[in-house]
Amino acid sequence: HVLLLSIVPLAVADPVFSVERDIFTEPFSLEVTPSTATATVYVSTDGTEPTALLVGPISVTQTTVVRAVEVDDQGVSGPVVTHTYLFPADIVTQAAMDPAVTGSAAYAEDILRTLSSLPSVSLVSVGALTTAQSPVSAEWIDPHGPDLQVNCAAARTGTTSLGYPKNSLRLYFNGDYGPNGVDFD
Repeated sequence: HVLLLSIVPLAVADPVFSVERDIFTEPFSLEVTPSTATATVYVSTDGTEPTALLVGPISVTQTTVVRAVEVDDQGVSGPVVTHTYLFPADIVTQAAMDPAVTGSAAYAEDILRTLSSLPSVSLVSVGALTTAQSPVSAEWIDPHGPDLQVNCAAARTGTTSLGYPKNSLRLYFNGDYGPNGVDFD
């Protein structure tokens, strides 16, 4: 008789972020630490997969996406966790925003106040979204309630606005890039 043993590694935990995703007006210093003492954390701040070894705090001075993954001492990676830090003063300068509105002195205060008080959705993908499903991180950032981050799939949808910077999108929770469903109010 031959006895075969299969060693299944324990799940690697998520890295710990010193500041939760939210909406900000002032810069801050962010630390991302492993939840396990023998693990290592890799990060990115440009939306790509995290591959840079974290060597110190990250200075967050503008709208920033921080993606991190914890890798244990056996080389086993956990899930990529994404935290988006929003600065409304940066958001109003994005190309998809209408400068005739965002640059108007009559609306400036109202726009910043509104962007600071309403929930936001952050979708982070490695490449441009197409009509095919692609992996994304989806975040619900609510300044007055609970937040959510989940890895899933997304695709552009519709036929009339595909050339416009603000496309219709659909999220898929089918288990391909994350859970089979999400239970979140």
